[in-house]
Amino acid sequence: MAKRFLESTCRAEVLWEQPVAAAKLQFPKAGASQDSTASSDFFSFDLGGVIRSGPDDGDTFLAEVKKVNQADPQPNQYRDFLAQVYRVLTLPGASHDHFAWITWHPFSLTQWTSLATPEYVIHAIEDDEGRRYTAVADGESTDADVARQVAEQVMVIVLGDRQVEVLTLSDELRETVARSLVSRRSARDA
Repeated sequence: MAKRFLESTCRAEVLWEQPVAAAKLQFPKAGASQDSTASSDFFSFDLGGVIRSGPDDGDTFLAEVKKVNQADPQPNQYRDFLAQVYRVLTLPGASHDHFAWITWHPFSLTQWTSLATPEYVIHAIEDDEGRRYTAVADGESTDADVARQVAEQVMVIVLGDRQVEVLTLSDELRETVARSLVSRRSARDA
Protein backbone atom coordinates (compact mmCIF):
# COMPACT_ATOMS: atom_id res chain seq x y z
CA MET A 1 0.00 0.00 0.00
CA ALA A 2 2.89 2.39 0.68
CA LYS A 3 4.19 1.88 -2.85
CA ARG A 4 0.71 2.49 -4.25
CA PHE A 5 0.35 5.70 -2.26
CA LEU A 6 3.81 7.03 -3.19
CA GLU A 7 3.33 6.34 -6.87
CA SER A 8 -0.17 7.81 -6.84
CA THR A 9 1.32 11.18 -5.93
CA CYS A 10 2.96 11.10 -9.39
CA ARG A 11 6.09 12.47 -7.72
CA ALA A 12 7.64 9.15 -6.65
CA GLU A 13 8.56 6.13 -8.71
CA VAL A 14 9.33 3.06 -6.63
CA LEU A 15 12.18 1.21 -8.35
CA TRP A 16 13.39 -1.10 -5.57
CA GLU A 17 11.39 -3.26 -3.16
CA GLN A 18 12.32 -5.95 -0.66
CA PRO A 19 13.11 -8.75 -1.26
CA VAL A 20 13.56 -8.42 -5.03
CA ALA A 21 16.04 -5.52 -4.94
CA ALA A 22 17.68 -6.30 -1.61
CA ALA A 23 21.15 -5.35 -2.88
CA LYS A 24 20.01 -1.77 -3.64
CA LEU A 25 18.39 -1.43 -0.22
CA GLN A 26 21.02 -3.04 2.04
CA PHE A 27 23.93 -1.26 3.74
CA PRO A 28 26.73 -2.26 6.14
CA LYS A 29 26.70 -1.05 9.73
CA ALA A 30 29.53 1.30 10.67
CA GLY A 31 30.83 -0.97 13.43
CA ALA A 32 31.06 -4.03 11.18
CA SER A 33 34.35 -5.18 9.73
CA GLN A 34 34.65 -4.56 5.98
CA ASP A 35 34.82 -8.25 5.21
CA SER A 36 31.85 -9.27 7.37
CA THR A 37 29.09 -11.30 5.77
CA ALA A 38 27.04 -11.70 8.96
CA SER A 39 23.47 -10.59 8.40
CA SER A 40 23.56 -8.80 11.77
CA ASP A 41 26.20 -6.44 10.33
CA PHE A 42 23.80 -5.11 7.70
CA PHE A 43 20.50 -3.25 7.64
CA SER A 44 18.06 -2.58 4.85
CA PHE A 45 15.17 -0.35 3.86
CA ASP A 46 11.83 -1.61 2.56
CA LEU A 47 11.70 0.30 -0.71
CA GLY A 48 13.36 3.04 -2.69
CA GLY A 49 13.16 4.95 -5.91
CA VAL A 50 13.27 8.30 -7.64
CA ILE A 51 11.40 11.59 -7.24
CA ARG A 52 9.91 12.86 -10.49
CA SER A 53 9.24 16.46 -11.49
CA GLY A 54 9.68 19.68 -9.58
CA PRO A 55 12.80 20.91 -7.82
CA ASP A 56 13.64 17.40 -6.55
CA ASP A 57 13.40 15.75 -9.99
CA GLY A 58 15.87 12.88 -10.17
CA ASP A 59 16.52 12.75 -6.40
CA THR A 60 16.50 9.29 -4.87
CA PHE A 61 14.68 8.15 -1.77
CA LEU A 62 14.69 5.20 0.60
CA ALA A 63 11.74 4.30 2.81
CA GLU A 64 10.91 2.18 5.80
CA VAL A 65 7.28 1.03 5.98
CA LYS A 66 5.42 0.15 9.19
CA LYS A 67 1.90 -1.14 8.52
CA VAL A 68 0.92 -1.18 12.18
CA ASN A 69 -2.15 -0.32 14.25
CA GLN A 70 -0.40 0.85 17.41
CA ALA A 71 2.44 3.14 18.40
CA ASP A 72 4.62 0.51 20.08
CA PRO A 73 7.36 -0.42 19.19
CA GLN A 74 7.69 2.40 16.65
CA PRO A 75 9.60 4.87 18.85
CA ASN A 76 12.60 2.52 19.08
CA GLN A 77 12.26 1.42 15.47
CA TYR A 78 12.20 5.05 14.33
CA ARG A 79 15.37 5.80 16.31
CA ASP A 80 16.97 2.75 14.63
CA PHE A 81 15.87 4.23 11.28
CA LEU A 82 17.56 7.55 12.13
CA ALA A 83 20.82 5.70 12.88
CA GLN A 84 20.50 3.88 9.55
CA VAL A 85 19.93 7.12 7.64
CA TYR A 86 22.94 8.63 9.42
CA ARG A 87 25.04 5.65 8.32
CA VAL A 88 23.88 5.84 4.69
CA LEU A 89 24.78 9.54 4.56
CA THR A 90 28.32 8.81 5.80
CA LEU A 91 29.06 6.07 3.28
CA PRO A 92 31.47 6.99 0.48
CA GLY A 93 29.50 7.95 -2.60
CA ALA A 94 26.27 8.41 -0.63
CA SER A 95 23.69 9.40 -3.20
CA HIS A 96 20.30 9.21 -1.52
CA ASP A 97 18.46 12.49 -1.05
CA HIS A 98 15.30 11.67 0.92
CA PHE A 99 14.37 9.14 3.59
CA ALA A 100 10.76 8.35 4.46
CA TRP A 101 9.31 6.69 7.54
CA ILE A 102 5.86 5.55 6.39
CA THR A 103 3.48 4.37 9.07
CA TRP A 104 -0.20 3.68 9.62
CA HIS A 105 -0.14 4.86 13.24
CA PRO A 106 1.31 8.00 14.83
CA PHE A 107 3.90 7.55 17.57
CA SER A 108 5.89 9.61 20.09
CA LEU A 109 3.17 12.25 20.10
CA THR A 110 4.71 14.24 22.97
CA GLN A 111 7.91 14.50 20.91
CA TRP A 112 6.28 14.80 17.48
CA THR A 113 7.69 18.23 16.62
CA SER A 114 11.24 17.17 17.50
CA LEU A 115 11.38 13.82 15.65
CA ALA A 116 13.30 15.37 12.75
CA THR A 117 15.72 17.62 14.60
CA PRO A 118 19.50 17.25 14.79
CA GLU A 119 19.29 16.99 18.58
CA TYR A 120 16.84 14.09 18.37
CA VAL A 121 19.06 12.32 15.82
CA ILE A 122 22.16 12.67 18.03
CA HIS A 123 20.27 11.53 21.12
CA ALA A 124 18.83 8.52 19.26
CA ILE A 125 22.29 7.39 18.21
CA GLU A 126 24.21 8.21 21.38
CA ASP A 127 21.56 6.72 23.68
CA ASP A 128 21.91 3.13 22.43
CA GLU A 129 24.96 0.94 21.74
CA GLY A 130 23.21 -0.91 18.92
CA ARG A 131 22.44 2.35 17.15
CA ARG A 132 25.99 3.58 17.70
CA TYR A 133 27.24 0.34 16.10
CA THR A 134 24.95 1.01 13.12
CA ALA A 135 25.78 4.71 12.70
CA VAL A 136 29.36 5.40 13.74
CA ALA A 137 32.59 3.42 13.69
CA ASP A 138 34.14 2.40 16.98
CA GLY A 139 35.88 5.32 18.64
CA GLU A 140 34.14 7.96 16.52
CA SER A 141 31.62 10.47 17.78
CA THR A 142 28.37 11.55 16.21
CA ASP A 143 28.91 14.44 13.78
CA ALA A 144 26.49 17.34 14.30
CA ASP A 145 26.63 18.27 10.59
CA VAL A 146 25.58 14.76 9.54
CA ALA A 147 22.83 14.79 12.19
CA ARG A 148 21.59 18.09 10.71
CA GLN A 149 21.62 16.52 7.24
CA VAL A 150 19.62 13.53 8.54
CA ALA A 151 17.05 15.89 10.09
CA GLU A 152 16.72 17.80 6.81
CA GLN A 153 16.30 14.69 4.65
CA VAL A 154 13.91 12.63 6.81
CA MET A 155 10.14 12.78 6.46
CA VAL A 156 7.46 11.02 8.51
CA ILE A 157 4.35 10.04 6.57
CA VAL A 158 1.25 8.78 8.39
CA LEU A 159 -1.26 6.95 6.21
CA GLY A 160 -4.58 5.21 6.70
CA ASP A 161 -6.14 2.40 4.68
CA ARG A 162 -9.14 4.52 3.76
CA GLN A 163 -6.91 7.43 2.78
CA VAL A 164 -4.94 5.19 0.44
CA GLU A 165 -8.09 3.59 -1.02
CA VAL A 166 -10.01 6.82 -1.60
CA LEU A 167 -7.30 9.36 -2.43
CA THR A 168 -4.84 7.49 -4.62
CA LEU A 169 -5.05 7.95 -8.36
CA SER A 170 -6.33 5.12 -10.49
CA ASP A 171 -3.71 3.26 -12.53
CA GLU A 172 -5.15 4.77 -15.71
CA LEU A 173 -4.96 8.36 -14.44
CA ARG A 174 -1.49 7.81 -12.97
CA GLU A 175 -0.24 6.50 -16.34
CA THR A 176 -1.71 9.56 -18.09
CA VAL A 177 0.08 11.89 -15.69
CA ALA A 178 3.33 9.91 -16.04
CA ARG A 179 3.16 10.18 -19.86
CA SER A 180 2.59 13.92 -19.53
CA LEU A 181 5.62 14.28 -17.27
CA VAL A 182 7.80 12.31 -19.69
CA SER A 183 6.55 14.44 -22.58
CA ARG A 184 7.32 17.67 -20.69
CA ARG A 185 10.76 16.40 -19.70
CA SER A 186 11.51 15.43 -23.34
CA ALA A 187 10.39 18.86 -24.57
CA ARG A 188 12.50 20.59 -21.91
CA ASP A 189 15.60 18.54 -22.74
CA ALA A 190 15.22 19.04 -26.52
